[in-house]
Amino acid sequence: MSQANVEIVKRSYDGINDAYKTGDYLRPIEEVCHPDVVLRTSGMFPESGEYRGYDGLREFTRTQAEAFNQMWVEPVEFVEVHAGQSKLSAHHQSGTQA
Repeated sequence: MSQANVEIVKRSYDGINDAYKTGDYLRPIEEVCHPDVVLRTSGMFPESGEYRGYDGLREFTRTQAEAFNQMWVEPVEFVEVHAGQSKLSAHHQSGTQA
C-alpha cells in the first residue's frame, strides 16, 4: 500500500473518531471517500453486511455510535488488496456502553 493511500486511510479514521465525538458523520465520509464507496464488514459486528455510498457509511457509523456513550477505533494494519483498493485487516475498537 502506498504511503499516500495509508495517509488517506489514516485521515478517514481520524475523521470517523471525530464524528463519533461530534455526531457529524457526513463531513469525514465526504472528505475521504468516493460517492460509490462500499464497506463490507467482517461479520463481527451486529450490523454486519454491506454498506454502499455516503448514506450507507453514515448509517453504519451512526448505528455503532448509538450503542455506546463513547466510541473510537484504532487501525492496526492496512493491506493492499488490488491496485488502488485497500482494506483494514485488523483494528481495535473500544467504547463505553450506553
